[in-house]
Amino acid sequence: MEIKCPTAKDSYVDSSGVIPREHTYNSLIQTTMMVVSVEWCDLYVYRPESQCICIRVKADKDLQANIVNKTELYFKQIVLPELVSRKFSSLTLVLGERGQHQRKICVCQKPSSPSDKVVICSVSKCSIRVYHFLCVGLERAV
Repeated sequence: MEIKCPTAKDSYVDSSGVIPREHTYNSLIQTTMMVVSVEWCDLYVYRPESQCICIRVKADKDLQANIVNKTELYFKQIVLPELVSRKFSSLTLVLGERGQHQRKICVCQKPSSPSDKVVICSVSKCSIRVYHFLCVGLERAV
């Protein structure tokens, strides 16, 4: 189940009650379905000012294949060059305890480590994107 609580008016469904194929949340849901190997997902949209809706989204194999192709291309053109040469890096780096570079994350601006429990913001305009569980009041993942 994917739950969304929009802050602005957003058209999640078309006139037939289906989430549009090009909607950002459809891509997100299709990707999640591929990762967890399921054929459908319920999208629940909480809207306090009007009626809440629940939409069953079925796997779209063509869209999923397109997502995989774009992801592979992104990895080859962006991620791999960054891993090899830090080609695109503009993040603030600090020197870690063992002389390793670590990225500052979260509102606390502390370096992350592999053992940190973090949550990633799905809002594309979010300037921080990665938050420590404790800094945002989380104790465990559900």
